[in-house]
Amino acid sequence: MLPSPSSPSIGPRFRGLAAVLGPLVLTIVAYGPSMRGPFVFDGVGEIVRNVGLRTLWPPWVPMLTGGQLPQRPLPYFSFALNRAACGLEPFGWHLVNVAIHLGNGLLAWYVVREVLARTAPDDAPASGRRAAAIAWAAATLWLVHPLCTQAVSYVYQRIELVAATSILASLACHLRAGRSSWPNAWRCGSIAACAAGMLCKESAAATPLVLLLVAWLTGPRPAGWRSLVGTLGSAAPYWAALAATWLVVAGVVFVQRDRFGEFARPKWTPLEYCLQQPRVILRYLRLAVWPTGQCVDYGWLPVPWPRTLPGWLVLGGLVAAFVRSVGRCPALAIAIGSFLILLGPTSSVLPVIDLCVEHRMYLPLLPLVAIVCTAVDAAVRRRWPAAAAALLPAVVACGLVLAAATYARNGVWSSGERLWQDAVEKVPDNPRAAVNLAGALLHEGRFAAAAAVAAKGLAIEPAPTGIMRASLLTWLARGRSGAGDRSPEVLALLDAAIAVAPRHAEAHFERGDLLMEADPLEAERCYARAITIEPGHANACNNLAGMLVDKDPAAATDLMRRAVAGAPERVRFRLNLARLLARDGRSAEAAASLRAALALRPTAAERAEAEEALAMIGPPGPARRRP
Repeated sequence: MLPSPSSPSIGPRFRGLAAVLGPLVLTIVAYGPSMRGPFVFDGVGEIVRNVGLRTLWPPWVPMLTGGQLPQRPLPYFSFALNRAACGLEPFGWHLVNVAIHLGNGLLAWYVVREVLARTAPDDAPASGRRAAAIAWAAATLWLVHPLCTQAVSYVYQRIELVAATSILASLACHLRAGRSSWPNAWRCGSIAACAAGMLCKESAAATPLVLLLVAWLTGPRPAGWRSLVGTLGSAAPYWAALAATWLVVAGVVFVQRDRFGEFARPKWTPLEYCLQQPRVILRYLRLAVWPTGQCVDYGWLPVPWPRTLPGWLVLGGLVAAFVRSVGRCPALAIAIGSFLILLGPTSSVLPVIDLCVEHRMYLPLLPLVAIVCTAVDAAVRRRWPAAAAALLPAVVACGLVLAAATYARNGVWSSGERLWQDAVEKVPDNPRAAVNLAGALLHEGRFAAAAAVAAKGLAIEPAPTGIMRASLLTWLARGRSGAGDRSPEVLALLDAAIAVAPRHAEAHFERGDLLMEADPLEAERCYARAITIEPGHANACNNLAGMLVDKDPAAATDLMRRAVAGAPERVRFRLNLARLLARDGRSAEAAASLRAALALRPTAAERAEAEEALAMIGPPGPARRRP
């Protein structure tokens, strides 16, 4: 016989199941539109074209080689695992990101619950149950908040997700150690998680300071300023080990120092960057409260100091609130302090290339949400005690609103064109957004539209310079030539791009493509220059191989191998390589290349071609095709 709905045995179980399934379902639905979104921005160069991710052993190959940007060892190894399991099908990559995000939500619930329970007044009724309820509300709203979308839906920013996992895990182990009969084991886990964070992202350097803040303000009260020294002295070896993990991040940065643009080509001085960050933090706070107007690429430039004054006032107010609440409201002090500490590595004096990026707010958003949930709960219980039970419906309603906003935002992440169109509309004076939108349109074969976007990008005031200008000139030429314009004006655009940025490989490639029929020798030289600048330029390798089939078959085969290595997802390149190998009498290798092509979801025509070649491999050289 089934128990009645009022049975006490089913009530708590049902509530517990709903507490787990509710956030889970909301989060999965909210991120549904972006689950098949393509690799964009740094995801193209650091994942799709990263040759280091094509192997899992030895592990330092995917961890530290193959990319152009600074490589974060643990996230990059996860990229290699993802590639081995799913290839380059975006769905599997997005699925892993959402799973990590959900795991972070569980850790966030535990950390917030423990902090609230340990900082509640001793005479507070049912403080443990209230702490668990508030923590559940905070974790739920954080999971579905639109400000998390850039960290979750932008596949490359798994770096941010995994770094947050390590920080939350280190905090969870630290908090568990205080209530365990094996505290040293949990402290070792905390140290290990902290060290892992240093292998994920440089911003994880804030972890030891956050742990110290939590230990200090959740310790025996009164937790005033004088007790800070006592907190350090009570577990000196533990704090020393945590501080030693900074050597890990220092080593990672030192080994890859040439890849950090902040060192090789700093865009701002530390003072210039620091003076602008209160304005950026004010933007982050506004998005946390009212998440509209989000943008993947703000492209902000420094503004005169009077425009940063509101940000400085807000920042000063946060610092003052932290100082005042240290001895009076430890939970509030922890929330404000952790928010400021977590943003410290990217929003203080280190001159990061981009002034404002939303994914930096992924974990700092959590303490802000916890503040709001705690304040609302306290206000309701104090002023309307009879309405205290309405907290759950209120959280559900707010969660549905935020999930709907996240769902809408993820619709933008569903395609490269929509993402960059949104960025250009939000920040029309950002040339990088125009470059990326034009590139996305070219990828879709919309040449006239791409040329129009590139022309508008070149008209931005002040006009873009350097590589941005060269890229816009190149895409303008590519758009016009793709639309059928082969006039001298198009060639002049490419010459101008090369004059602005002589080592812009794409401009040399496009120039060779434009001259293919009119001046084959010059086209060959252009392809060769593009490959000299960028040895893995797959399109240039493919086209040059087609021109060398009769003159130098061995060189043509080598170039086609490089084209396949540079773009392993391109079926056409594998078919071209198979033809060259068959022509050279290497039928077994040709057949292997054809089978690899068939495993890549070829078009109907490509499949028919591969199957026919497998039956009887023909001798023709590779056909030259546009990328």
